[in-house]
Formats: sequence, structure tokens, C-alpha cells
Amino acid sequence: MKGNQKAKWLRLGALIALLSLPAGDIELLAEEERSWDGAIHFVDAKMILDFHGYDRGTWKDLRDLRIYSHKSDTAGSKVTFRLVADAGKPLQATYQGKIRVEVDGMSATVQKIRFIRDRQHASWRVDPAFIERLESSVDKRSEHVEGM
Repeated sequence: MKGNQKAKWLRLGALIALLSLPAGDIELLAEEERSWDGAIHFVDAKMILDFHGYDRGTWKDLRDLRIYSHKSDTAGSKVTFRLVADAGKPLQATYQGKIRVEVDGMSATVQKIRFIRDRQHASWRVDPAFIERLESSVDKRSEHVEGM
């Protein structure tokens, strides 16, 4: 069999195998491929940190974000973004102003967000206490919250 003909038979076999799955399994396969976007938008500074994930996004996905701020991570003309630690508190960085947090279509506008790290020069992450407050403050009907 020539390569082209063999590829056609393999695609046909894969299609037959997919069609033989129960409908629920096909839906599950389609859902696994779903991706979503999120962002932390520092409105006053006109700066956005974009991120994405797969499956269904929730506020808890903010726990997995890591912001690396090592100069050695860049090469050539790439730009680095570094969080600046609070004065006298090298393991936290607090930002105030209008901040919009978005995850998979949900959004919250907050006045303050805190990032933490385990040790100096480690990656930053969103403070888990902030995420807990965000989860408990969100209006479940509209998935939108103002304030905090």
C-alpha cells in the first residue's frame, strides 16, 4: 500500500472508532479540548497579564499562576515583567487601584490584589487568601463582583 492510501485507511479507521463511542464519551472528548482565557488587568497602569487554561476555568485556577521575574529568562530583545515587593516585606507585592480579574468569562473588579512568594527570587503567585475572598464575594448569578 502506498503512503497516501495507508493514511486514508488510518483516518477512516479512526473515524469509525470515534463513531462507535457512546454519545456521552464523544461529548467528553470534545470538552477536554476546550480552552479558556483569563487576565489580570491593572486598569490604571494600562497593563494586562494574560493566561489561559483548558477544560472549565474557575477562580481556583488563579492558584496555579506563576509569575517568573528572573532576568535570565529572557534572551535578545524580549521584555521582562517584574513585580516589586512591598517595602520591608520581600515576600509579598500588593497593588492597589482598579484591577479587573477575568477567568473563563467570569470577571471581578477589585481595588487591591496581593501576590506572594515562598522566598526571595522565587516565582510570585496570587495570594490564596485573595482567591478565597474572591470566590466568596462573587455573585453566583452573574459571576461578577465589584469592590473588594
